[in-house]
Amino acid sequence: HGVQVAGENYLVGRDLRSLSFDALERSSVALSEIRKVLSDSGTALGMIILDACRNNPLSDAGIGQTGLASVRGGAGLLVAYATDPGNVAYDGEGDNSAFTTGLLKNLASPHLDVRLMFGRVRQDVVRETYGRQIPWVEESVLGEHYLVSPTDSNQNSDEIVAWRDATDAGTRDALDQYLGDYPNGQF
Repeated sequence: HGVQVAGENYLVGRDLRSLSFDALERSSVALSEIRKVLSDSGTALGMIILDACRNNPLSDAGIGQTGLASVRGGAGLLVAYATDPGNVAYDGEGDNSAFTTGLLKNLASPHLDVRLMFGRVRQDVVRETYGRQIPWVEESVLGEHYLVSPTDSNQNSDEIVAWRDATDAGTRDALDQYLGDYPNGQF
């Protein structure tokens, strides 16, 4: 579970013994702690992926609210949630939730910026849940970031490299060469 208490998101550990704020603090990790580690690391892209139910078991005890609070972060942070604010994520059938299934399907897409990849995950989940669950992304990412580059995958990698080379050259001859090599290509 991911829960919100007093504007802070907590990722609840398995050892939550009672529905109290003290127990929550002892058995959970505050999302702000994870954000700080990513921020302090100096990486160009920090990603947090939360496939957490947003129903708050502590709300019955008068602690916290349903849903997770929006995450504010510095440049380069992307937070992907299994569902939109105030909504509850579905567990799905089988070993994985609808969100994890969509993520696994799209994670290895070659040369696809992470923001577009999460857009594809969103489409898959909305389709799978008939619109009841809409994955949500908050990001302040600068530049493009790829989890799989064309050279990491055999799928279309030669053509993608040829297209990039042709467009980088910016000449008619280079584009004609690409079209000659890939007359039915993707570009």
